[in-house]
Amino acid sequence: MDQNISDKTRLFGRFTYFGLLDLPTDPFGTGLCFDRCAENYHTKALAVDVNHAFTPTTIFDINIAGSRFVYARAPILSGFDLTSLGWPANYNAPPDPMRTPPTPAFPFPNDVGKSQGNSAIGDHNTQYNVTPALTVIRGKHTFQIGGQYELGLDNYFQTNIASGAFAFSGSWTTSTGAPTLTNPATGGFAFADFLLGLSQNQGSFVNQNEGEAQVPAQTAGRQTYRAFYFNDNWHLSPKLTLNLGLRYELQGTWSERFDRLTYFDPKAINATVTGCGGTVGSSCNGDAFLVKTGRNHSRNNLPLNKKEFSPRVGFAYSFDPKTVIRGGYGIFWIPNYVSFGVNPDLDLVNLARTPFTATKNGGLTPFSTLDGTQCTLLAATFATFSCAEPGPFGLGGIVLPPGRNGNTSAFAAAAGSVRLAPYLDPKEGYVQQWNFDVQRQLPAGFFADVAYAGSHGVHLPQFDTNVNQIPDSFVTQAASEFAAGQPVTIAQPIANPMALTSPNATIGGPTIIAGQLNRPYPQYTGLTLAGFGCCGSTYNSLQVSVTRRFQGGGTLLVAYTNAKLLSNTDTLTSWLE
Repeated sequence: MDQNISDKTRLFGRFTYFGLLDLPTDPFGTGLCFDRCAENYHTKALAVDVNHAFTPTTIFDINIAGSRFVYARAPILSGFDLTSLGWPANYNAPPDPMRTPPTPAFPFPNDVGKSQGNSAIGDHNTQYNVTPALTVIRGKHTFQIGGQYELGLDNYFQTNIASGAFAFSGSWTTSTGAPTLTNPATGGFAFADFLLGLSQNQGSFVNQNEGEAQVPAQTAGRQTYRAFYFNDNWHLSPKLTLNLGLRYELQGTWSERFDRLTYFDPKAINATVTGCGGTVGSSCNGDAFLVKTGRNHSRNNLPLNKKEFSPRVGFAYSFDPKTVIRGGYGIFWIPNYVSFGVNPDLDLVNLARTPFTATKNGGLTPFSTLDGTQCTLLAATFATFSCAEPGPFGLGGIVLPPGRNGNTSAFAAAAGSVRLAPYLDPKEGYVQQWNFDVQRQLPAGFFADVAYAGSHGVHLPQFDTNVNQIPDSFVTQAASEFAAGQPVTIAQPIANPMALTSPNATIGGPTIIAGQLNRPYPQYTGLTLAGFGCCGSTYNSLQVSVTRRFQGGGTLLVAYTNAKLLSNTDTLTSWLE
C-alpha cells in the first residue's frame, strides 16, 4: 500500500504471508524418515513507513516492522511409548514432540538410520524493528541523524536422538574370533549385532552422535539491539565531496526467560573437583556458573559492550571531467547473533546427554545392551549374560536438562567436555575495511575501473574455541622423548589426585594420563568457549573492470580480481564444510 496523505506526508504499508509444507520421505513405511520428516513453515511480516517533509530541506522518516516465523519439524512417530520396548516408565521423560523410537544406525550406504530421520525442531521467532531517520540539508552539508531498535525473541528446541541412537558396526559378531585389546574385531556383521542388542560406545557416527540420548530444553531467548548514527555528506567544492560518519551500537546479548544460561569464570575455585595441582585436595581453577550468580549479576551470558563506536570516512574527487578518484575507511562491529554457539538452546544446562556404555574393557564383554545395563557374561557366548538394571541407560533413565535446578558446577564436571560463554573476557569482534578506486572514461565508449580493497578482522569468533589444550612446551618434550625412544611422560598413567571428587567417568577413575594435569583446567576433558574472539583475518585485493556500452543497448563487461585472504577462522559451521 502506498498512500499520499498530503503533499508533505506519504504512507507505505505491506503485509506478507508465506507458508510451506514439506512432505516426509518414509521409504520403508516404518515412520523412520530419510533425512527428516514433515516440515511446516509459516511466516507473517508487517512493515509500515511514514515519510514527512517538514520543509524541502528537512525530511523525517520512520519505519516500523515486525515478523513472526514458525517452523516445526515433526517426526511421524513422535509421542512413542518407550515402555512398549520393555524399558522403565521414566524413559518416557522426554516431551512427546521429540520422543520417538530409538534410532539404529548401520555402516551401510544410504542407511536411513544415519540420516536424522527422527529429528524434531520447534522454532518460534519474533522480530520487532523501529528505525527513525532525519535528513537535514544546510548549505554544502547533508546531515543524516537516526537510530535503530530491534527486539528479537526466539523460542527454540532441536534434537535428533531424544530417545537414543545406537550404532552397530559388527564388532560383536566378528568371524575372526573373540576380540582382544591387541586384536580388534574385524569381519563381523552389523545387523547381527543389532539382533543381539549389542551396540557401540558413545561417539560420532557419520553425521550425528550415537551411543547416547540428547534431550533439549524448550528455550525462550531474547536479544535487543540499539544503535545511533550521524552522517555528513559535505560538498567541500565542485570537485571534492567528503562523507563523514559515526555509528554507536549497543548490541544486547542473550538472556533467557527462565535464566537458564551459564558462563565460565577462569579465576574461580572449582566447587566440585579438587586435585588439579597434582596432590589430593589441591584446588582447581575455573568453574561453571549460572547467570545471576558468581561474578555475573546480570541475566545475560555475555556482557554488554559499551565501546562499539564505528567511525566511517570517505571521499570522492573529480580529477577532471573523465576521471573520478574515490576512497573510504570504516569500522564495523560483528553482530552478536553471528556467534550462535552462545544461543540459549546450546547452553550446557539446556541440553542433557545420557551416554550409553556398551563396554568397559575394549569390547571383550558387553556392559550394556538395548535391554539392560550392568551386564555380566554367564557363558562363553555373547548371547548368554545377565543385566542388573533394565533399559540401555539403567534405572536413571533418560536424563532431562537441569536448567536452573541442581548444582551447575557438578553438572559441568560430570559432563567432562563442556562449552561455556566467556562472560568475563569475550573479546568482541570487528572488521576494518578500506578501499581506493579510480574510474576513467576512455575513448570509443569504454569505461575503466581500477580499485584496491582491503580488510582486517579482529577478534573474529569460531563456533567455539578450545582453551584446555596441553601447552606446546609439553608437546615438544613429548616429541623429543618419542624420537629418542624414551617413554612419553605426558602419556604415562599415574595415580589420579582427582579420583575422590570428580563425578566424570574418565577424570574420576583411579588413574589418569599424566598430561591431563598439564591442561589449564584438568577437571575437564574438554573446555571450549563459545563466541570467544580468538582469531583474525586479512584481505587484500586488486579489482579491475572494463565496460563498453553499445548504442543498441548491449553491454560488454570484462572483470579481473586478484585477491589474497589469510585467516585462522573461515566458518562458524565447520561440520557442514
